[in-house]
Amino acid sequence: MPDTPAEAAKVVETQMKAGFQAVKLGWGPLGRSAELDLALVAAARKAGGENLDLMIDIGKGWQSVREGIDRARRMEQYRLFWIEEPFWPDDYGKYAALAAAVPTPIAGGEEETTLADFERLVDKGNVEILQPDVTRAGGIGECLRIAEFARRIGRRCIPHAWSTGIIKAATLHVLAAMEEAEYMEYCVQTTDLNQRLVAEKFPLVDGHVAIPDRPGLGIELDEAVLRQFAVQ
Repeated sequence: MPDTPAEAAKVVETQMKAGFQAVKLGWGPLGRSAELDLALVAAARKAGGENLDLMIDIGKGWQSVREGIDRARRMEQYRLFWIEEPFWPDDYGKYAALAAAVPTPIAGGEEETTLADFERLVDKGNVEILQPDVTRAGGIGECLRIAEFARRIGRRCIPHAWSTGIIKAATLHVLAAMEEAEYMEYCVQTTDLNQRLVAEKFPLVDGHVAIPDRPGLGIELDEAVLRQFAVQ
């Protein structure tokens, strides 16, 4: 999330022109003040129009249940697709209280590591949208078990995918094998590792990305980039 409403609007406009049908903004200044949170979300919604699915990742920025409920309720008019990780991952009581108090879906789980963790996140935190990260949650197999758990109990699984083309490819394989899949989180950060580590660019066509069909993950690492950023 940029620092100002004008910048937030520009980011949304840019990604929509690039072909995205949903946009997630997060971290940055979110959590500093209720008024700024609201202004940023309002600007993003105005720029995106009524049909854009807009997600907001608070980045653990809200401190108390009361604060979270107040801000989430004030954001209801902007029809957020979800509010992600408003509290620290193990603040289950806060998650449960917020989820019970507001209609906006609460998302979380990117830092969890096993199916058991996600069962606890649901049982104690009442999180609606589960976000396993294939690089953290035990790989492709465990992510599929988490996805099936979510489907079985009537929750939604939308994997977290941030950083390099490696996780893009692995996440695409997870989504392809899921019984029900909604969105792929497509990282657009301009770091060298995200832009250059993997030869494949995963082009966005009409809001969709093709699944790699070569052996393994279907990607090729740029060995020169790997050597450049390797820790000796």
